[in-house]
Amino acid sequence: MALAVIAGIATVVAVTGASSDTTPGPADSAPAPAVAAEADRQQTDRRTSGSTTTTAQEPTAKRVVTAEGADGKTYSCAFDVLDRVDAAKGRVSRREDVLKARRAAVRRLEKQYPRGRAPGSIIDRYHKLVARANAQVTWTNKAIHQYNRVLRDACDPK
Repeated sequence: MALAVIAGIATVVAVTGASSDTTPGPADSAPAPAVAAEADRQQTDRRTSGSTTTTAQEPTAKRVVTAEGADGKTYSCAFDVLDRVDAAKGRVSRREDVLKARRAAVRRLEKQYPRGRAPGSIIDRYHKLVARANAQVTWTNKAIHQYNRVLRDACDPK
């Protein structure tokens, strides 16, 4: 009996196409207009301050699964909304991977020039990298908010 249930669940997952792909793609990077807006905002901040700144409920099915929100809460979700939850969580994971890479690039430059005495071209590159990282933070936060919204709308808090 238990084997039949496991086989049934595996069949449903295979048919629904639930993907566990966490490889970041082009849609996971902050869009160019957001990066440009962040660069403009930072440039304005540098001019003014003299320094840089970084920073409807669906019916429940018989089978229930649990999911943890980005806010740390645990939710009880119907099995039929699991694909929406997984897709939203995958989007968050991919965008966090892009964010980690962008922050690492900034840290590498900071480590290479610890006293802040870098050539002008390096400083320009640094400001571009910081703008990309800050725009990615916003882009990642949007994915987190979407994930939490899916959990709130389609699942019950435990």
